[in-house]
Parts: sequence; C-alpha cells; structure tokens
Amino acid sequence: MVWHGSQFNKDASYIVHLTASEIDEVNAALLSFQAHIFDYSTEIEEKEKLNEGYLGHANRTSPLPFHTDDGHIITLYCVKSADIGGRTLLASSWAIYNELLATRPDIIETLKEDWLWDSFTLSNPSFTRPLLLEVDGKLICNYRIRPFQGTPGYPRNPELGPLPSHHKEALNVVGQIAEKLCLRFEFKTGDIQFVNNLGILHAREEFKRAEGADSRRHLLRLVQRDDEHGWKLPHEMSEAMDKMFAHEPEDEIFPWSPEPLPYVIGQ
Repeated sequence: MVWHGSQFNKDASYIVHLTASEIDEVNAALLSFQAHIFDYSTEIEEKEKLNEGYLGHANRTSPLPFHTDDGHIITLYCVKSADIGGRTLLASSWAIYNELLATRPDIIETLKEDWLWDSFTLSNPSFTRPLLLEVDGKLICNYRIRPFQGTPGYPRNPELGPLPSHHKEALNVVGQIAEKLCLRFEFKTGDIQFVNNLGILHAREEFKRAEGADSRRHLLRLVQRDDEHGWKLPHEMSEAMDKMFAHEPEDEIFPWSPEPLPYVIGQ
C-alpha cells in the first residue's frame, strides 16, 4: 500500500487489457444488468429535472482536488474521455502518512482529531469524525475538503462555525504531498478503474472540450462494498456505510445516466 507515482512511470503491469472474449462477457453481463433496472427518465418530463434533481451531482471542468468517497471500492467507467486534459491522479495515503511522519508529525495528530463534518442534507445532521483512523493495523484515510470548506454551489453551514486554522493547514499539507507523490495517467474511453477507497486518494486535472466537438467527457461511477475482502471499518465509518448498503437487493436504485450531466464551470 506504500507506493509513489514515480514507480509506475514506465510500468504498465497495473493495466489489464481485455481480450475479445472477455469484452463479450462484459457486454453479456451489462445486458443482464439492464434487464433488472427501470429507466426513470421515462417518468420525468423534463430532461433537466432528471439531471439536476434526481441525479443531483453537478459536473465541472475545473480540477477536482484529492479526496476519498464512501465505500470500500470506487469503480469508474469511462464512457467518453476528455478531449483535452482531465488526467486521473491517484496517491497512496500510506505513502502520504510516511511523508508526514518524517516531516510534519503534528499534522498526523491533527488528522486524528474529531473534525466537524457538514452533511449538506437536512435528513442527516452534521457529525464529528477523524480523517485518519486505524483498524487491525491498517491506516484508513477519510480525507475530503468539501465538508469543511464547502464549494460555491454548496457552501459550508455557517452555524458550524469557521474551520480551525490548524485544520485548514492539515488539508493543505495533505493535498500538497498527494500532488507530489501521485500517479498521473490518461483515463481513456472504455477504461475501467478500481480504486481502494480506504487507502488511496484520487483527484482529476482540469479538462476542456475541443472546439466543435459534439460529445462531452462522461464517466459512470459505482460505489461498492466488499464484505468478503474489504478492510474492517472503524465504528465511526461503519454506521455511515451500513446506511448506504443495508437494504434488500430488490430495493436498489441505479440512477442510469446515458448522457453526461451539464457542466458547472468554476471553482
């Protein structure tokens, strides 16, 4: 789990190319999956309501800073790659920890403190949780910026008070180290990426649409839980994941986005 991006500059061993028969198998699995879902777009008159209301996630072309999400594994499928830019960045949180241990051990202690998270929803109140935890000898990084600093479209709840200065510093230092140690690569059309969300931070560089192009960058994301091989979670995170996955398979809803969502450009 400890690695630097420079180790993979000329190493393609981590890339798997599917054979024709394997591609056929994937296509067959997709057909089986689609037979069990319902197209919600047929129930919504305005396409924009589907994009902005039901799916709820805005897109943007500006850089996406390093972060982790929920779930054991984050899977991304590239339906259409960016015309210009948009490289994926991955950084080992264990390598970041080692760098902090050698240069800024005080930041490690800050990350282990209880941070006040903004849930951005009325149904789920704000909560406290560390950004760095340890279970069974494994470091688990739960690093994000948005719950603490917000975004233009989703400002942090002012009732939570300002973020402490040493927390701001910790976010900046971790982001800078991740930038220095990360692996950068092109995410091409047809690629599928599987990321250990508990031990790897991910980010994305700015991208642009080519002049005159009639298609947009489009990714499909799947947040997964692995009860067999996934790392044991600390109680601070297990409750949140249980809420995501504690339901009957028949009740699952997969928001299917056959077309990319509108861009919201800017920081």
